[in-house]
Amino acid sequence: MTAINLQKEQSITHDDLLKLVCYDKSTGMFTWNLNRPRGVKAGDRADREWANGYRSVVIKGKVYMAHRLAWFYVHKEWPSMCIDHINRDKQNNKFQNLRLATPQQNSQNRLSARSSSSRFKGVTWHKRDKKWQAAIVHNGKKIHLGYFLKEEDASIAYKTKAVEIQTHHIF
Repeated sequence: MTAINLQKEQSITHDDLLKLVCYDKSTGMFTWNLNRPRGVKAGDRADREWANGYRSVVIKGKVYMAHRLAWFYVHKEWPSMCIDHINRDKQNNKFQNLRLATPQQNSQNRLSARSSSSRFKGVTWHKRDKKWQAAIVHNGKKIHLGYFLKEEDASIAYKTKAVEIQTHHIF
């Protein structure tokens, strides 16, 4: 947590938050409790989507990530770690979909890169050998898991190793 984020988060009290917004744990949505400027009415949705895919709420000119705000709303204290979206959906801020995670655990729960040659996380096409390659990163080191004729077999190797070494359920 950066000092700037910590300072921003500490600038709003839990009581102030409860006066301004309502958080529905079952839907993950924030709504305004009071009428706001520019025609925003009490009951209107307070969180909005940003270009990065996450949802946020602007309160008193400061942007708060909705998943961190949800944690604060429920637990009455700011999260001490990252908040991970269990199902990997940045839009889903239902409380049952949020969990504390280290930066490494949060990273482990990411989808494969869009630029990847495979549809599976941890699998890439190896042009020279014309095979699927599986690899995983653990504690900052890349672990080569082998070459496979079938993309699905490479994915199985990745998932097997991930279960062995990782601390969060990632599928």
